[in-house]
Amino acid sequence: MTKQKYQDYCKKVERFFKDNDLNNLTRKHDEETEESAEEYFSWQSCDCCGTTLGGNRIEADGYSEKNGIMEFEICTDCEYFAEYGRLDDMTMMDINP
Repeated sequence: MTKQKYQDYCKKVERFFKDNDLNNLTRKHDEETEESAEEYFSWQSCDCCGTTLGGNRIEADGYSEKNGIMEFEICTDCEYFAEYGRLDDMTMMDINP
């Protein structure tokens, strides 16, 4: 990944949060069992960054003051980014100028 692609990715995620008026985005949890939603393979695009590459997807909840709890299907990169504000360390180390 180049720095430009990373910046483009960040802009897409920021736009997603802004367009949906989201305060957060987290993996869904079953309230009764307290288990996290499992990852599954899908060719469906990520609701957050829009990637159309096949890969693992996660059911996630986001909270909006305006709309309450909203449900999305996101890629693992977006789950990590939403949690930590950046991609995983290995990806960040591989970003080329």
